[in-house]
Amino acid sequence: MVRLVIKRQKGKTEVFDLLEKETLIGRNDPPKGIFNDINLADTTVSRRHARIFQDGHAYCIEDLGSANGIAVNERAVSKARLAHGDHILIGNNTLVFECQESIQVNPLDFIIRGRELDHHKTLDSNYIILHRLSEMLTSETSPPDFLDAVMNMVMESIRAARGVMMLTDSQGKPRLTITKGKDVFFSEEVVRQVINDRKSLLVGCDLDASRTMIMRGVQSAICAPLLKDEEVLGVIYLEDPLPGRFDDGNLIVLTLFANQVSTGIEKVDLNERLHRESILRSNLERFLSPRVVELVTRDCIDRGHILLRSERLEATVLFSDIQGFTRLSEKLDPQEVADLLTGYFSRMTEVVFGAEGTLDKFMGDGLVAIFGAPFPYPDHSRRAVGAGLEMLKLQKEFVTKLPESKRFAIRIGINTGEIVAGYMGSPKRMEYTAIGAVVNIANRLQTMAKPGTIYLGGDTYRAVSQQYAAEFVGKMEIPKGTQEIEIYQLHPPQN
Repeated sequence: MVRLVIKRQKGKTEVFDLLEKETLIGRNDPPKGIFNDINLADTTVSRRHARIFQDGHAYCIEDLGSANGIAVNERAVSKARLAHGDHILIGNNTLVFECQESIQVNPLDFIIRGRELDHHKTLDSNYIILHRLSEMLTSETSPPDFLDAVMNMVMESIRAARGVMMLTDSQGKPRLTITKGKDVFFSEEVVRQVINDRKSLLVGCDLDASRTMIMRGVQSAICAPLLKDEEVLGVIYLEDPLPGRFDDGNLIVLTLFANQVSTGIEKVDLNERLHRESILRSNLERFLSPRVVELVTRDCIDRGHILLRSERLEATVLFSDIQGFTRLSEKLDPQEVADLLTGYFSRMTEVVFGAEGTLDKFMGDGLVAIFGAPFPYPDHSRRAVGAGLEMLKLQKEFVTKLPESKRFAIRIGINTGEIVAGYMGSPKRMEYTAIGAVVNIANRLQTMAKPGTIYLGGDTYRAVSQQYAAEFVGKMEIPKGTQEIEIYQLHPPQN
């Protein structure tokens, strides 16, 4: 930012921003139509005393033939190049030239490599704040909360009037913005230069953006990139209406913040991802086998939602049901019924998961499981039959510990063939399930089975006939009535 601090007679001080390429200095004479950009109402000042003009990025002062001349740093000159801090004497007035040039620093030169900061090295509060930021990286904070906390620390440390932390996408466009202060804007030119150069910037008079910033009342600005290897993740941008508000020390502190934030974004994103995945897994593991949980979790994390999809595949479906459950539940208190089902279903679910089956659903006192979906394996029929036998065994062990009034028997139907399986429902509520004639037949086999037995469809029996013995029961028309299927009753293996 370029300006003149004018120290007039009687101690009055004014600030004049040099926005134009030429600024005329002198004593106004309205009757003669003489007006200057800077009016020095002093008889020792000529009507057209001097001018300050731009020569490239440099600023110069030139005497316009005044009666008393000009002096720069107590040396009389007719023309001189100005530098930041020069004192110009015109009559009885002193003008201080302030021109802070842009400063760039390389963020790679200011990486905190150690996790611990030595408090004995400095009393600077910035050092302590950076330590607090380093400690915060280990907490499980969501990305917006983390960035908001960081911006609070930045503003506490550097005390700018306004600040913006902006994360950008691969095209450099803002995707998340955290602002501090009122009426927050940012210079697109400054942000663009920082992103392109990958260097922190203290805005000075040599940057064209400073002109438009001054027009909206901004005299000082600094900006640092958020770098991750060669990728620019975004920027931290601060501005203030006061000139000379920031120095190279502020620029270094902001760069340190930006470096820590770049590391923190990755860690916080990972923490957030792991936290969401943990919650998702804990919910899904109550209903799905570990392998299905892995599939659903991957869909949710990678895509941000569960992918609604279904596929045709060869699988085996198992239905189990408690015989006479309605009469049983009428004799028991509702809480007793709930406790009874919880104990029973917990054991049955472990059996299904142990055989790498998928628990499709609970239907009152019934259970539906799928073997061979969503992950196919060639021995799905054998796994389903083995699970059915284990379910009968555990159910008998379970009821022997119950009073006579609570004991029950189950029946199981198992069928093999082509099904359509996948996530079905809506994005707000869905389940992994299977549909098709094979599923309907498995349900009918279960309803036909005698208490304590397992009925198999013909394809299931043929797939396991080498491992398990079964007795032919008869034939059943499939739901559409176009053909019949064979029914077999499984013989429990002899101990």
